[in-house]
Amino acid sequence: MQTENVEIVTTKEKFFQEYLILKKPVIDALLSSLHKKKSTLNDIPLRVLAQLLYYNDQYQEYPDMEKWDMVFSKKTKDQICENLGMKEHHLNIYLSQLRALRILEKKSIRKAFIIYANESRSLNFIFKINGHS
Repeated sequence: MQTENVEIVTTKEKFFQEYLILKKPVIDALLSSLHKKKSTLNDIPLRVLAQLLYYNDQYQEYPDMEKWDMVFSKKTKDQICENLGMKEHHLNIYLSQLRALRILEKKSIRKAFIIYANESRSLNFIFKINGHS
């Protein structure tokens, strides 16, 4: 098997967006399977999700109820709006879209979509041409 490694130097905040972009075809396939129709995570909701994942990572030491209250707090939403250069009502639209895609569940991220940033994180793809390795 031929292997190609690509090292990505990033920051913790940028990691989540870069990871989601690389994994987007897999996420779209998961969403399509979940909804029984073609479903896609578009660019701006992906960026919003990346921000939510970043804050989830920042507050991971807190108990779940307290952590989710912090992730979805007004302060955090204001920071996300500032980071992404959008108004709060636009953010609320994108949060609704993430709920409609079933990535968010009320005021939390579904476990299947949660990732954490750590130094040893890697994402590997194995291509099986015509189903063969």
